Amino acid sequence: MNGFIFEIYPLGKHPPTIGTRIGFSVDDVDSIVPMLVAIGAELISQPADSEWGRRAVIKDLDGHIVELLTPPGRDRIVASDKTSTGVITETHSDGMNVGDANRE
Repeated sequence: MNGFIFEIYPLGKHPPTIGTRIGFSVDDVDSIVPMLVAIGAELISQPADSEWGRRAVIKDLDGHIVELLTPPGRDRIVASDKTSTGVITETHSDGMNVGDANRE
């Protein structure tokens, strides 16, 4: 992903996360999903349009659920903020907020 590496290391033998999902904004969800599936990720939700942009959901090799999103106006992020709960939101020039609660 353009030289960006993000790694999560297990602390030992624990079950995968339940009730929590990590999400990433990506440039092109349609091209990234097949690459992840090719290396062993399980496709949970095909790339599809939603009110937040184009999104897909996969399960990684450790069983964690990961959301991938290409928001509309991806190149027009005008602000990024971390809320008191630790959720990072992005405000786009069209007023859309990515990272809001209750996305499913």
